[in-house]
Amino acid sequence: MLRPKMRQRLSSALDALLSDRAVYQRPLAEVLGATVLLAKSPAGESRLELRAGELARWLGVSKSYIDHRVLPGLRASGAVATEVVTKTVDGVRRVDGLRWELLPLTAAQARGNPQALVLKKRELAVLLALCEALFAPGWAPVGKRETPAGLLGARRGRGAAAERLALLRLVLAARSDGRVRLVGGAVAAGWDRADATVARMLGCSAAEAARVVDGLIQQGLLEVRGRGVPGARIRMVVPAVAAAHGRSAVAELRVVPDPAEVEQAEDVAPDQVRVCVHCASGLDEAGPEEPGEGWVQEGFFAVVDGGWDDEGDSALRGQEATEVPRTDSENASDLGECEDQEGIEVFGAETGGALLHAHHAPVVTHGGSGAASSCFSGEAASGFPPLPERADGRETESGSGSGRIGVVDEPGGRGGPLRGEQQPDRAGECQTAPEPVVARPVPMRWSLPRGLERVLDPVRLEWARIRHAGGRTRVRVALQAELRRVAEIVGSEQAPVVLAERLERRLAAQHGERVREPIGWLLARGLPQRAECYATACDDQVRMDTGLVCPSCELLIGDRRALRHQVARAVAAELPRLTPAEARAEVERRLSREVAQRAARDAVRREQAAVERARREVVWAQQREELESAKTALAARPCEECGVPEAGGLCLVCSQNRTARAAVEQAAQVAAAVSGPGQDLGVVAERLAACRVRLEDEVGRLARRLRREGMPEAAEAWEARTLAEQLLRQERARAMDALLASEEARAEAERVFAVERARRGGEEQARAAAEEARQRCAELLLAQRLGHIRVAERPPASEEVGGWRQRLAALAARPLHDEIRVPQPAAGGCREAVSAA
Repeated sequence: MLRPKMRQRLSSALDALLSDRAVYQRPLAEVLGATVLLAKSPAGESRLELRAGELARWLGVSKSYIDHRVLPGLRASGAVATEVVTKTVDGVRRVDGLRWELLPLTAAQARGNPQALVLKKRELAVLLALCEALFAPGWAPVGKRETPAGLLGARRGRGAAAERLALLRLVLAARSDGRVRLVGGAVAAGWDRADATVARMLGCSAAEAARVVDGLIQQGLLEVRGRGVPGARIRMVVPAVAAAHGRSAVAELRVVPDPAEVEQAEDVAPDQVRVCVHCASGLDEAGPEEPGEGWVQEGFFAVVDGGWDDEGDSALRGQEATEVPRTDSENASDLGECEDQEGIEVFGAETGGALLHAHHAPVVTHGGSGAASSCFSGEAASGFPPLPERADGRETESGSGSGRIGVVDEPGGRGGPLRGEQQPDRAGECQTAPEPVVARPVPMRWSLPRGLERVLDPVRLEWARIRHAGGRTRVRVALQAELRRVAEIVGSEQAPVVLAERLERRLAAQHGERVREPIGWLLARGLPQRAECYATACDDQVRMDTGLVCPSCELLIGDRRALRHQVARAVAAELPRLTPAEARAEVERRLSREVAQRAARDAVRREQAAVERARREVVWAQQREELESAKTALAARPCEECGVPEAGGLCLVCSQNRTARAAVEQAAQVAAAVSGPGQDLGVVAERLAACRVRLEDEVGRLARRLRREGMPEAAEAWEARTLAEQLLRQERARAMDALLASEEARAEAERVFAVERARRGGEEQARAAAEEARQRCAELLLAQRLGHIRVAERPPASEEVGGWRQRLAALAARPLHDEIRVPQPAAGGCREAVSAA
């Protein structure tokens, strides 16, 4: 028989386990497995040794189901880590089982503060005894006391784990009379409120919960009154809990004597006393004791003493509880109209004495949770993720790690729900012995380093195991360095995602094996990049930038497979009479030898490449030195035109003047190209000289004006260069306009327009193509005329005059247009011609 505080404590622990990220919304067999591991774990530890077959008996499934479904699922979700336990028997080392570690419990113990998941030794013993009473498989050891099977010990197969977990949750949620408080709110069509309640407890669908409820009803372990009756009020009762508290499913009727027969009360038997339904229920039970699912407002006395104590050791001991569950029948105006309630028979108007006292005021149903656990008169029900969290979630954490102040949960306490009512003599006790937090577990994200939350999220449990500040600093520095290196490959935005995926992939490669040293594992296995090929973005045969399989690794793997096939074919051809085992051994031997030879050749090639690289480095260093010396020598050279020392061969003023003269020369050539025809080289040369003089006079006038104004020589040179470049642009634009209007450009535009109009049919597109053709024609014409100008400007090259021998050889090699070459017949053809003659 569980007391309210113990029942609430165990319920909070299961709520914390089921709401953990690694267990939440997992298959019910895995959830029950985690629950059994929690119940069987030693106090203060999270590891225990248990065989897979024994766990299968607890869950009501086969050992194969544990090996192929439950154990891989718990490992993949991060709920457990396992190690193989071996023992030596007769000199032979054999596997003796598994060492399990419940990782959510490890994280809760690492946080240090009182956690709902961390149970004391007494609480763990009660939880294990409760599990044994409900679904233990039973044991009959030789020479020891026999442990009988639980209520569901014989239930095996499909749905057995779900029914075991549901019965455990229902027992912890049931009151002393076996009744379970149902959830409120809307219920989906086709299901009743009992299905919704079990679905909320297990975190599963209503359909699965309905199958679980039906299975428990068929085995007589659950009663759902009103199930299947339209409009009936559903009541869910666990008969085993009622029997443990000495309650029966149907309570007896007790009445009080009629006022007219008060004097004869001594002669009335106790079982013949008649009372009304409120008094009967008030004497029968002290009200519900389970934690409410929703917001619950408790009375002041229940707040002070944390609920009524079974032994009566409370601040109000000796007083009777008068609070009862509120039912719809209590609102009836006449007690004679009330129907059967919890099996209590209510008589009509002919019942004497019970109907003549005042009506009872309706009392709110009390729950087991209240101000005694949260410092407030009302709180949200803990353990269910969809509901709001506790009202004092911020007050339960303190900087010094001390417990809550001013809350007295022990019997006989004098504290009240208000902060002003804290007693000085009790505050010290509350600080030294804080109660465990019964809300859902606080997420670990707050303890992760700032800026690295996304990276460390896959290994948050391993990070929680690092308890020294120095170790965390080493891991944080290594993480930041690796994050910067990965950011150079994939970018700063994608780098945290890539690094988190790498850590998750490395942790999954453990196959559920526990990480012995988190710091060493993170620095040596988790963080370093493992490139399987020569690609810089390769990591475990996956490219970090694309997330796809690395093609370079596929090529290497293909080469290795081809080598193996080649060796196998060679062995089959040379030694065809070998057995398969001998052929396989020969293939492995030759393959090892070939791989070793290739490795040796690769090592030699790498050494040669290193030597060549060193030689090239020496050459490159020499070239860099020569370049630096050349730059130094060039900087020390004086100006070629004005002789300024250390001008790098040309000072700034002379450089500007040279650029201006080159721009003026190009502008003169462009102007001469469009001024007239360019067939006569003499005329072209005269026109070019006239344009050059005109442009030079314009630049010279600007220079003289600036000199009169007293401008420095450098500014004068810069202004002259700017004017020369402007004149070049103007002359080029004027030349292009003139050539665009030429006959050649217009003819080309008309031809392209006709072709494009015939091919495309669109006038706008044809005109655009014609305009482009006209522009290209004008540029081509300008380039041709500039070529003629440069030829006219270039002085004629004088031919070297040699002796008569060279002249005759040159003349003999020159072909003559009127010369007739007679083909010479071959020797064979001449013989044939002579023979024929």
